[in-house]
Amino acid sequence: MKRTEKAIQSKQKLNELGTKEFPHYIPIIFFVVTTIIFFWGQLTGHSFFWEDFVEYVYPIQTFAARESANGSIPFWNPYIFNGMPFIADLQSGFFYPLNRVLNFFVDSNGHLSVWGLQFITIVHFIIAQISFYFLMIYYKRTQLSSIFTSISYAFSGIMVFHVIHPMMIYHLAWLPLILLYFDKGICTRNLKYGIASGLLLGMALLAGHPQTSLYLFFFLFLYFIWIVSIDYFRNKPSFKNILLSKLSAIITFIVAVCIFSIQYLPSRELANEAVRSESSYEKSSEGSMEFKQIISAFIPNSFGKVTPDENNNFSFYLTNGEKPSPYYYYWETSFYFGVPIVILGLFGFIVGISDKRLQILLILAVFGLFYSFGSNFFIHKIFFNLPFFNLFRMPARMMMFVVISFPISAGYGFDFLLKNSNQFKNIVIASIFPILVALLGIIGILGSLINTPSSSLGSLTTISFLSLIFSIVTFIVLYLLNAKKINYINSGIILAIIVFIDLYAAHSG
Repeated sequence: MKRTEKAIQSKQKLNELGTKEFPHYIPIIFFVVTTIIFFWGQLTGHSFFWEDFVEYVYPIQTFAARESANGSIPFWNPYIFNGMPFIADLQSGFFYPLNRVLNFFVDSNGHLSVWGLQFITIVHFIIAQISFYFLMIYYKRTQLSSIFTSISYAFSGIMVFHVIHPMMIYHLAWLPLILLYFDKGICTRNLKYGIASGLLLGMALLAGHPQTSLYLFFFLFLYFIWIVSIDYFRNKPSFKNILLSKLSAIITFIVAVCIFSIQYLPSRELANEAVRSESSYEKSSEGSMEFKQIISAFIPNSFGKVTPDENNNFSFYLTNGEKPSPYYYYWETSFYFGVPIVILGLFGFIVGISDKRLQILLILAVFGLFYSFGSNFFIHKIFFNLPFFNLFRMPARMMMFVVISFPISAGYGFDFLLKNSNQFKNIVIASIFPILVALLGIIGILGSLINTPSSSLGSLTTISFLSLIFSIVTFIVLYLLNAKKINYINSGIILAIIVFIDLYAAHSG
């Protein structure tokens, strides 16, 4: 049966199950609302991003916006180290289109509005939701599953806690849309989609975060290898079709590199003079996740929380043996994307493992997790010996692979329950561990296992209780959906609400 016929039948079956199609502008308006609520403090001037945002990002973007607004390209920055190249600094992101919108936020005295810089960063959370939503629609997911999974991706810990590193946010905001056209080019063998993916990837790379850039290329490369390989062994495509699939992927990379070269070539020349070009393994393993931090997937802020108003009197208490971790490990190792998505994601991988996309996403998620352990596992050491990977610290940033994979699987899991019943056993399997971890946190056993200070036990109990509530509500919704006692609309709306409340409670402020 042809793919188009399968898609039509699948859509007809979903329609019979009561799924309702909304105009796409309705989810987009919803994403604007969720972003406004989440960042209300920043948008109204009552809260501000901090740390690197203030000390690094704001100064360089002020200089870039002022010079650009005056009609000049700032090749040289005379205000740092008695002068140094500016455009050649990759993280200046001068050529990233949305950074140039900042020109309109420069006042007559040459000062960049802090609110304006925060606003551009916040806009990327809308872009992230829209981008992920259309990726899920392309994967033929229902609209409501596309909505609540988009919320999970955009307001995950790896997104929210890196608002102080906007360059990372900009990369991740466009990744789902890049993946959409990348996959479409490979699977339809239409080179125009490869070009579109390359244009988006090249634009995103201009935002200027070298580590995330490397991870984006690596993610797409592994995705391409798997999809093409599975297609070859299952469908035995002709040589021409194989060639077109490869050409589409190659075109994506070529177009992206060509666009990015305007920034990369001068940056590479400057990077050869940098200290980081001689990075050691010990340096590159800074920011490694601990094995015990896996519980952070079920209970956010399990090891305390860092807030900007504590004047370095941090409640973050993660330790490696007896050595306390630096305070910034809090945001570098935070990745929480909502316990409802963890449960649905696990369920999706269980019931949909025969799907080639879920297969590669599971592989990427497992790889991302193990790589994030850094010096605590062997994979990071292997990759340290490869080009480029040895230049970067914070291996926990590879959790971006997990953060994009699980929501996609969650969407598959939700839609599977719409069309199938008799899944109670799999629902229990997917739910039992999050519920068990939350119960251990409530009764105090978890605190003993992870050496929680007595002063923080009350907070751990509270967040464990919230996690238990979200887990149980998710379990009940899935059970009722499996038993056909709740419809698509109600179940999808409930999940969207609890995912947002869960992430807002964990990450807002």
